Order: sequence, then structure tokens, then C-alpha cells
Amino acid sequence: MTEDEATFVVTDGMGKLALEVSEELVRSIIRTAAGAPALLQEICLDVAERAIEGGATGITREHLEASIARFLLSSQARLTALYMAAIETTGPRRYRKQILRAMAESPTDFVTMEELTRRVSAYVSAEVPSTALSGPLRELKQLQFGQILRDVPRPSADGTRVYNLNAFRDPRMKAFIRAMNGVEQQGWLPLRAQIAALPSLSGE
Repeated sequence: MTEDEATFVVTDGMGKLALEVSEELVRSIIRTAAGAPALLQEICLDVAERAIEGGATGITREHLEASIARFLLSSQARLTALYMAAIETTGPRRYRKQILRAMAESPTDFVTMEELTRRVSAYVSAEVPSTALSGPLRELKQLQFGQILRDVPRPSADGTRVYNLNAFRDPRMKAFIRAMNGVEQQGWLPLRAQIAALPSLSGE
């Protein structure tokens, strides 16, 4: 979904409900949805319902913050828990987090190490060799780190099979991480204490 299409969906929908919404909040809603039509619809419906139930005539930042918190901690709690288990919370470069961002922002579902290296290098503004990413990438395919990614066999020229492509195990994770990045960049990530309270993924 393009930005113009998303803007129309938000402004037209809120207009039909006689709810005012500032340009700033329209941009925030669109940025959070990150081009995912289903997520854009979910957020719009939720903020509109909150405003109407509270007797408000317009959408506020508080409505949107509450909607984002519900999305991360209730609607998509499992994906949130997987993501938080996978990324590093400390360290200067946080390669696992950068790899997941690169995977989510890739235009394809199957991503090569070369593309990951190029994207991560751009994110951290430094040349990152593939050897620096191989360990974090391998960890993202392990249960301990949520097992978010998987190897995808790719036939080589001589007919043998090599594992040089990477993909999300759950296709929903691609759009979810784009949304999570939008939330984090706007400083609207719910308290880590709330996320830490989500059900454990151990044994799944």
C-alpha cells in the first residue's frame, strides 16, 4: 500500500465517522502500519472505537498509543515475544536486530547473505563482512532466539543444493517487524516490563 493510498484510507474513514485527526497523527498511523493494509485497518478501527467510546470528537496521541500497546501486547503478543527474544538489548550494533530489519525491509521473501550484508552495512554506517553476520544469523534460526528465520535450499548450477537463502518461518513476521521498527523509531514502544510479562516461549 502506497503512502497516498494509506492517507486516503485514514482520512476518509475518520471523516465518515466525523472524527478529526491531525496530519501528524495520520503520518504516525501510516508509519506504524508500514504499508500493511490489514494492520492499517486494525489500528484505524481501534483508535476510532476508543475515541467514540470516550465521547471524543477527534483522535488523540493517547488513543494511538493505547492502540499500539494493544496490538503489541494482546493482538500480536506471540510475535512480540518472539521478536523480543531474538534481538539484543545491549551492544553497539545489535546484529540480530539489524538482520531482522534487513529481512523485513527486503522486497523479496528469500534473502541472500549478500543482501543482508549490504543492508546491515548501511544501517550501521560501516562495512560489515558476512563473517560478522554468520553467527547472529545462525542464532536467529535456533529455538533459544525464537527460531524466527529458516534456511531455504537453493539449487546450484551443478544440481547440488546449497543453503544461501533465508526466510521467515512465519510470513506474518515480515510485516510485524516493519511495524515494530516504525513504533520504535517514534518512541512508542511499550515498557519492556510489560513485554517481559508476556507468556514464555520455552517449550514451544
